[in-house]
Amino acid sequence: MKAKQLRIAGAILIAVSIVFLILALTSGKSAAKVTGDLEVSMQTREYIMSGVYKVYALKDRPAGIWAAKTIFENKTGAPVENLKVRYKMEGFSDWGSWHVYKRLVPTQMVVDTYYPLLSDRCAKQANRTPTELTMEYEYEDAAGEKHSDSMAKRLTMLGVREVVYRTLPLEEVHGQFQEFFANSPLTAAWVTPDDKAVGGLAALANEKALGAGASINDENCIKVMREAYEIMRTINVTYQSPGGGGGSFGDKSFDPMLVQSIQYPRDTIRKRSGTCIELAILYASMLKSQGIKPYLVMLPGHCFPIGQLPTSGSFIPVESTCVGGGGRNSQDFAQAVKIARKEWSDLLKSRQFMLVDVEKCIEMGIVPPDLEPLPEDILQRWKITDMVAGKTGTGGTPSAVRPGQWSVTLTNAQRRLTGVAQVQVQGNQVVLVFGLQYNQVDARGVNHRYEEVNRFNGTIQGKIITGQCRQAAWKIDGRQVRPTLPMNLKLQVSADGRSAQGTAGGTAGQVQVAMTWTK
Repeated sequence: MKAKQLRIAGAILIAVSIVFLILALTSGKSAAKVTGDLEVSMQTREYIMSGVYKVYALKDRPAGIWAAKTIFENKTGAPVENLKVRYKMEGFSDWGSWHVYKRLVPTQMVVDTYYPLLSDRCAKQANRTPTELTMEYEYEDAAGEKHSDSMAKRLTMLGVREVVYRTLPLEEVHGQFQEFFANSPLTAAWVTPDDKAVGGLAALANEKALGAGASINDENCIKVMREAYEIMRTINVTYQSPGGGGGSFGDKSFDPMLVQSIQYPRDTIRKRSGTCIELAILYASMLKSQGIKPYLVMLPGHCFPIGQLPTSGSFIPVESTCVGGGGRNSQDFAQAVKIARKEWSDLLKSRQFMLVDVEKCIEMGIVPPDLEPLPEDILQRWKITDMVAGKTGTGGTPSAVRPGQWSVTLTNAQRRLTGVAQVQVQGNQVVLVFGLQYNQVDARGVNHRYEEVNRFNGTIQGKIITGQCRQAAWKIDGRQVRPTLPMNLKLQVSADGRSAQGTAGGTAGQVQVAMTWTK
């Protein structure tokens, strides 16, 4: 009986202990009284730039641009648990993943930043459109109660060609030059070396440079830079000031205080006109397409490009607006470089500029949007190839190359030879017959007399002659020998048709060719 009473007493004590434990836990929970609120405020950009939609998502890279920031401050007087935040942008971004903050102690503040993963719909955004950015959050207070709410703000999605140079609110700007150009690196997203129109035009320029490898040495690089600029003149690209009509390169072409529309290089090629920054971006795109490192120099009211030489690393600035009114109303490459050198020198003293390293920006993720694909023959459709070839309509008129006798100099690493050439021209068909006589010492030290007659049949389009030799007569000391054929020839003719230079050769090697009309 006594044992039974002890068991009952023990059970009662256990039950009482459980009750006290529950009361203790309950009283502990209620002790953390919720006396205030979780204070929430959200800041958004006024504009979202659809042209750089790929950049916004780069939250872990220097190029990332936030679209919204939400500030949470715990004013509840007790801990806040499991704060979760997420965002979406109507029509351009679905709900993102939750950002989770496990615990906010009283008075603690956190700033949550939204780097949106935007849809490629942005690349098709021709004009500005309003959209709504929504943020929703949820958390658990100290009493265990769950809360949730949301906020929404309207903002503007810019057209794909629009850029904002300043993102700081006006009240945070202190008047420093760099503050107004903070977004200058974003202009690298307008450089499109892989676009078919740009790549095709750059290839035509490289052809005019006789296939010079721009990345091989400084001399070749300058040749390609020259032809890239000159081809802009050839197709009559003109400088267009924002107010309409051509002007000098000193005219203001953009205002970094405002949203500016920048057309893509494909647009500049198609329209054959552009503002200073549009011409600079076209030129930089062509340089990049040919393996030349490009830069954009941004200064108040103006922009011009720079190409960097591969061997010396020297900068070659080019005033791309020297294309002027196109054609005869333009300045050549040498003049464009001379003007830009002076401007660059002055800027290095004043330091009032921003230098956009295009390649570095690309490495950071500042890349073009996925523009609408262009057909392979886009330059033919736009009549660009006809203009480069010197054609009008469907018929062709080659540039003047003087028929008759020419003096010839052939140079390679070992020697320099002189000779003559007879040139015959009929329409765009051309025949060049080279005659050479020279002495050469063999490996045993014996001197031999060489005679060569090489006939090249080819065509001339614009200023370019291409030909091939399949007929030749060679003699050594008066004895016939078998020539090494075929040989190929590529020449660029001067504007007056009195000189030409290029390359010739085959399996036996290649020589540099320089020709001058004599009569």
